[in-house]
Amino acid sequence: MENNKCIEVIEDSAFQELVCIICEESGIQMSGSLKIQAAYHLKQWFAQRGIFSFDDYCDYLFSKRGTKEEVTHMVSVITTVIGLVQ
Repeated sequence: MENNKCIEVIEDSAFQELVCIICEESGIQMSGSLKIQAAYHLKQWFAQRGIFSFDDYCDYLFSKRGTKEEVTHMVSVITTVIGLVQ
């Protein structure tokens, strides 16, 4: 996979939806300063699952199946990003 496919920009609205889920599920409050790092790591994560856009990932994440199966994994990816930045 080419690097430019990994650095797709996540729309502010999609990022805010992810931030809300992360806060609800883990209590972690993410700032906008982590947006690029989070987008990069999430893109790699969901590309491994055959999903190649943030819109498609958010659709899956907010589906009944995705909420049940994916939220814990997504929060884990984000906590790793936060740990790398600190």
